[in-house]
Amino acid sequence: MSFPFLKKIINNITNEKKLLQTIASKKSVYCGFDPTAPFIHLGNYIQLLNLKKISKRGLKPIIVIGDATGQIGDPSGKSEERNLVDKETIIKNTKNIKQIINKLLPEADVLFNTSWTKQYSFLEFSRKFGKYISISYMLEKEQIKTRLSIDNGKNKGISFTEFSYMLLQAHDFYYLYRNHNCSVQIGGSDQWGNITAGIELIRKIEKNEPDACGITFNLLTKEDGTKFGKTGKGTLFIDINEKIPFRMYQYFINQKDSNLETLFSFLTEYSEDNIDKAIEKHLEEPWKRKGQKELCREVFKNLFSEKQFLLCEEISNKLFKNNFESLSIKDIQAIRETLNVITIKPDCNLVDALTTISTIKSKTEARRLLSAGAIKVNGKKILETEAPPITKTLLKERFLFVQKGKKDVFLFDVSEKNI
Repeated sequence: MSFPFLKKIINNITNEKKLLQTIASKKSVYCGFDPTAPFIHLGNYIQLLNLKKISKRGLKPIIVIGDATGQIGDPSGKSEERNLVDKETIIKNTKNIKQIINKLLPEADVLFNTSWTKQYSFLEFSRKFGKYISISYMLEKEQIKTRLSIDNGKNKGISFTEFSYMLLQAHDFYYLYRNHNCSVQIGGSDQWGNITAGIELIRKIEKNEPDACGITFNLLTKEDGTKFGKTGKGTLFIDINEKIPFRMYQYFINQKDSNLETLFSFLTEYSEDNIDKAIEKHLEEPWKRKGQKELCREVFKNLFSEKQFLLCEEISNKLFKNNFESLSIKDIQAIRETLNVITIKPDCNLVDALTTISTIKSKTEARRLLSAGAIKVNGKKILETEAPPITKTLLKERFLFVQKGKKDVFLFDVSEKNI
């Protein structure tokens, strides 16, 4: 194993012997990111961190921002055609991505693939590079086969636009190999087809056995088993300018104990011994969630700051202790996106407000839940059947926290204005 510190998350290596040669000769390693979303997500962050870990072993890190390939769209890991992104959006998204790169990997060379793709017309590119990669070769790749498979009697299909993506990314690797002393490309396991296509293009053009090789890593998946992508529910985007990234904090604090070893391997630079120690310490008092907090603190140090971790922890403690009165407007703004938010009129009473919750079907049910003590308002039970007007229970003259049962928490807002 060339990188024993990554053995728990490496999915595949194209040629370990060539990889060892590349390490010995101190060449470059690269990873690409298409700016098709406003921010990178947690899955992208893992690849940035992997690049950082590998570069510490003597390889020069290169990051390619796909301002060209981002206009096409990578079909890898997708079951249907992507929506195309315009140039203006690509430019805007790129600024946000560069902020994170500069914070996490300031020593990396950041390149844009328009700088080498723009020199070719469609015909020139097809003639010069398309002749080296056959259609049959591309059809054998998993990301193409999946899109051409039969699903419920229908062919999923793939457009020529997305079909061409593999050759464009392969050309990126070839260009870096020839011009930036780069022999290694890394990516998630869904990038295997694109990486090996790049190696194949280099081999055919160079007409020898080049030292180009690739490493893929296991994907971090969501609770439903799907990968962290730029679209779909549950994607955790990273905005390093966010003052109180409470949604990110909640994601880590709510992780199961059984996920900790994997997440420490993916998301920190901890050695195996340090991971074992962190989990052992956690299991002594698992109800205190020490492991989840340590994991979160380490990620926050890289992406935000320890101060922001402490701010999130402070808010969490206020919520856990039902100390809603001590929440500031900034606190509420930070937790707002993690809750079910319902806008209501300021002149309604609590019973009427409760009926706006989809699982409470009538005023009779709302009164029954209040009488039974099954509803908490700003952390306190209101037992009277005829509840007081909303205006008498508001926080900051605007908000109302309602907890139904143990898990369902709603934020009622009497104003439609942003905070």
